[in-house]
Amino acid sequence: MHEAETLRYRIVPESLVALLGSPHEADRRQAVELLGRQGDAPAVEILASCLSDPHVDVIYDAALALAKIGSPASIGVLVALATDGAGSVVRRVIAASALGDARPPPAAAVEALRRLTSNTDRWLQEEARLSLARLTRR
Repeated sequence: MHEAETLRYRIVPESLVALLGSPHEADRRQAVELLGRQGDAPAVEILASCLSDPHVDVIYDAALALAKIGSPASIGVLVALATDGAGSVVRRVIAASALGDARPPPAAAVEALRRLTSNTDRWLQEEARLSLARLTRR
């Protein structure tokens, strides 16, 4: 790799991290989308931090990006959030929904979604059922 390419690789993630600090939700959503395309371990860590954004669309985009990355680390983040009994129901439902888009279906996602189908929260139950159906249909 040439020195200029190496420098560019280091600058892009820093600029995306800066964009995540924008007060504008659209800027943060764009940064999340670009990080999702990057798909490496540092991107997963940054996307995981976006799951606590105050704007639900940023959370949703970050969860989808993590599911599309599909690495054990990114799926682990979503499973942990979906199964966090003390967490926000909205964030848990978003994580459960995103798990339904992971391909190929990760075993950890399937197991977590199966457990969530018997959760006491009916919204979370239903989203887990829908996501499980998307993961297991073929």
